[in-house]
Amino acid sequence: MDGGVTCQVGTEQSRTIHRYRVVTFRAREGNQIHVFTNEMDISAKEIANMYKNKWSIESFYHWIKGYLNLPILFDNSNNTVFAHLFIAL
Repeated sequence: MDGGVTCQVGTEQSRTIHRYRVVTFRAREGNQIHVFTNEMDISAKEIANMYKNKWSIESFYHWIKGYLNLPILFDNSNNTVFAHLFIAL
């Protein structure tokens, strides 16, 4: 896992002013993933875990929307998600 490289993002004509940190890690499948972040005070391992957790949550929402026939969620609060699940089930 590497988290020591920083860079600016964009083309020569429209490059960002701020520098971004590049965190590189391997996913469970073995694919190498590069994440650009402005978080400089968090360890590379924590950023990799945040990214992996994000995809677990995204997959769960995709499952809810697809298999429970919920095309949209009106809010992301716990109560709203539970109400949607209760209604769908």
